[in-house]
Amino acid sequence: MASESILLRPSFWYFFIGLVIVVLFIYGMRISQDRTDLTKAKKDLEQRNEELATCKEESEVKSNKISELNKTIRGQQQTITEQSNSISQNETTISDLQARVTDLENRPPRIEYRNKPEPYHPYGKGNGKLTLYKTCNCYNLKFWIDGEYAGQTKSIFSSYDPSCGQEGTVSKIVLAGKHRIQGEDQENHSWDFYVTVTEDQCLVKGVK
Repeated sequence: MASESILLRPSFWYFFIGLVIVVLFIYGMRISQDRTDLTKAKKDLEQRNEELATCKEESEVKSNKISELNKTIRGQQQTITEQSNSISQNETTISDLQARVTDLENRPPRIEYRNKPEPYHPYGKGNGKLTLYKTCNCYNLKFWIDGEYAGQTKSIFSSYDPSCGQEGTVSKIVLAGKHRIQGEDQENHSWDFYVTVTEDQCLVKGVK
């Protein structure tokens, strides 16, 4: 009866309704706070996703730049390799040229005459010149070359050797090679010897 009397009391229902309203209000506030937190979390998640997307884009850009830099580096390395090979070839060429220059510098000069198929021969091809003189007091010394009379000389060259073909000597152009020389003066003194004449050269030979 006591419990029935409480349920029948208006104050109990006022209190119960008020309590329910308070509980619903608190529950609604909690739901509202949860919604606010959820919205904030969604915004944070979207911001993180945007940051992640931005990072991915920046990463792709950096990857592309790194790839381009690697290509540039490889191209520069290839250029350096080609230049090194070119430098090596140039050094080899320079070394060869220096060797050729040295060889040319060490070679004796070669005289070339234009419009002449053969080198110049002052006494004719295959010939040389023979100059004979005396240093003795032998009068009217006559000379024969290979049995053929060549001439006579009266001049005496006792203090110096005459030059090729000088006046007072007996000079004749002969074939290059070995020749027999014979001489005889007015007092019948005789000389007999051999000389060798070189092509394009003049041999000066004295008789004592």
